[in-house]
Amino acid sequence: HVLGLSLGGIIAQRFAADHPSRVDRLVLVSCAHRFTAYLRGMASLLGHSLRRFPRRVFVQTMELLGTAPLYLDANEQEIESLVGQRCREDLHARAMAVQLRCLLRSEVDPDEFRISAPTLVVAGEHDALIPNCYARLMAERIPGSRFVLVPGAGHNPMVEVPQAVLPQIAQFLHGSAAGVCQAPQARH
Repeated sequence: HVLGLSLGGIIAQRFAADHPSRVDRLVLVSCAHRFTAYLRGMASLLGHSLRRFPRRVFVQTMELLGTAPLYLDANEQEIESLVGQRCREDLHARAMAVQLRCLLRSEVDPDEFRISAPTLVVAGEHDALIPNCYARLMAERIPGSRFVLVPGAGHNPMVEVPQAVLPQIAQFLHGSAAGVCQAPQARH
């Protein structure tokens, strides 16, 4: 089984397309299969923010864009603590810039975008970094995939609402091939 979140989801797609026999089930969370004008603009904005903003402001920007509004409101101190922790970590701006460039260069050619593994596509309702409409479009491109929209979640639904997401992922990974993957649909 392969599960990828955000950039990890893009890497997981590439792996599934390049090595279909090595992927039993695929779970893609908070990602897209191609970079639209919005997603390129978001990556560019984050790149400029990384270069021009103080580190703390950049990290706060990432948290604000990636976190569901009500989750942030309910967990303000925890998020602020996380921002402080990330600012203290020795993660260089250059590494973040490389990650953003990798995102922009990671797109799979539409002719090569063939995923045959049973696939679960998960997206948060309030993800501003990679809005759920792109995950839904990606699910439509993957035959037999299942799309799950997670109400009240942002970019990382597994952290924000694990009680809603993790059982669905576990059920998908343990489910039989028959009947588990359905046509793309929203789950509420």
